[in-house]
Amino acid sequence: MQNKQIIDPSIQGLNNIPQHFDKLAKNYYVYKYASALKVSEQEQQEMNVLEVLEQLGFPMDKTGTYFYKEIIMKTMEELEMVETKEEERDLKTAMENSYSQFYFDIARNNIDIGLKSFHGCIQLAYEGRKKTPDCIKLEQRIGINGVCSDYRAEASLIARHIMTNNNKAKEPQAVQTTAVVKVK
Repeated sequence: MQNKQIIDPSIQGLNNIPQHFDKLAKNYYVYKYASALKVSEQEQQEMNVLEVLEQLGFPMDKTGTYFYKEIIMKTMEELEMVETKEEERDLKTAMENSYSQFYFDIARNNIDIGLKSFHGCIQLAYEGRKKTPDCIKLEQRIGINGVCSDYRAEASLIARHIMTNNNKAKEPQAVQTTAVVKVK
């Protein structure tokens, strides 16, 4: 018997109004298709996270997807400050506990929503993913295996993937130059 979490109907209602909790829910499609939207560096990073989540099959019309973006953004922020294996272990432990200060800061302090509703919306979005061959290939590149099925554990893998891709994009590209030498 599968151990499935029962989701409160009010959480399902919350999950259908992402624009109430995140302005990027409205701006994401404008950004993606119109390219006319001016965004800050922080918003650009959030758009990058949303693009990866969309590629992973997350429904872009669900609040849980945008809450999950917040987890990934905070994970990237925390990973940038990690200097020791112990700090990395502490972060992993905090992310494994749904009621840790890590999630409390996001849900209660940033979004002003309860932890149960916060995780419930994310769980609905996570379960509502559409699996495509491209999605499965990306999961493999990220290191997500279908056996795990825990969005909390996958968040750090997704965060690391995005950080790695951002670092590759920032690396200076080699430029080939030629010089003309006059010989007398």
